[in-house]
Amino acid sequence: MGRVSSAERRSALVQAALRVIHRDGVNGATTRAIVAEAGMSLASFHYAFRSRDEMIRELIAFVVQDEQRVSLEALDPDADTRSAVSAGMHAYFDLLRAHPSRERALQELVQYSLRTPDWSTCPAPSTQAISTPRECCSSEVPKSPGWSGACRSSNSPASSSRSPMG
Repeated sequence: MGRVSSAERRSALVQAALRVIHRDGVNGATTRAIVAEAGMSLASFHYAFRSRDEMIRELIAFVVQDEQRVSLEALDPDADTRSAVSAGMHAYFDLLRAHPSRERALQELVQYSLRTPDWSTCPAPSTQAISTPRECCSSEVPKSPGWSGACRSSNSPASSSRSPMG
């Protein structure tokens, strides 16, 4: 077998971790279980990642960015807000139907991060809003693991500065 680049190794390990987390939960996703699933040595893992937490953060970023990419690609820049949101949501749900294990693993990771004190530094979702479908379609998918910009009208209740409680 030829040399595998670090990027390919990282990607393979992230995919393996996704399968292990879906099957065994976050606590079952030890570095040994992940490398066994990927068919790699433990040394390969440590060549690609400094820690299991670093790999899990990359896994979260991968899943969220892919969900965001699929949703944004479905948007028509000339569509009204309702049609744009509908198209994005349909694309997102199509992705969930095609890969249900990814969302289950992500939900497991959310629960893990809420119970794990060291994960308080996990990137939070962005609060940046995109006001029009055209703006949404022209924006690039961010490189950070957070979400950025839900398509919403600038005059919608969601964009109001009032709190939902009053």
